[in-house]
Amino acid sequence: MLKKMIAISIIFISSISAAFALRIYVKPTFSYLSTSISNAPSLVYAPGIAAGLGQVFNRYFYVGGEVFWIPNTVPVNSNTNSFKITYQYGISLLPGIAFDNTLLGYLRLGMLRSNFPNLNTIASASQIGVGLEYSLSPTWSANGEYDYARYRSSTTSVSTATTDQFTIGVMYKFNL
Repeated sequence: MLKKMIAISIIFISSISAAFALRIYVKPTFSYLSTSISNAPSLVYAPGIAAGLGQVFNRYFYVGGEVFWIPNTVPVNSNTNSFKITYQYGISLLPGIAFDNTLLGYLRLGMLRSNFPNLNTIASASQIGVGLEYSLSPTWSANGEYDYARYRSSTTSVSTATTDQFTIGVMYKFNL
């Protein structure tokens, strides 16, 4: 019985140290979205916020998770406002490679939901992307990425929608 308790205690203590080794961050973002439905593009700017956690393993391999929210979008011009997305939120898995102590490359594999008010629908999409993060200091980083989203919906017009998204962000990493 004592051996089992010692083994459980060692596993518990090692899992606590692994949990605290994760980097937790918050990141304000600014995105440019080009959403196309039946080859009719809608271009918008979108400020947003993201939060996540991640860890570099074996000096080179990175894995993280992130949630994000874009509360509102601003049309680039009034001619392309017919398929505007008013808000968007989602969750992503971020596998990557740490090139050195300052540069990290990653993929974004995620799911998101977007509100199309002119079509009276909220649609889900699969998201894939690629990004780079540059550490400015131990607590601050800047990043840029490109993401592609493909929507699925029972509404026929939204089921053909795709979004190309270019995002920049400044990340604050909490030291725990």
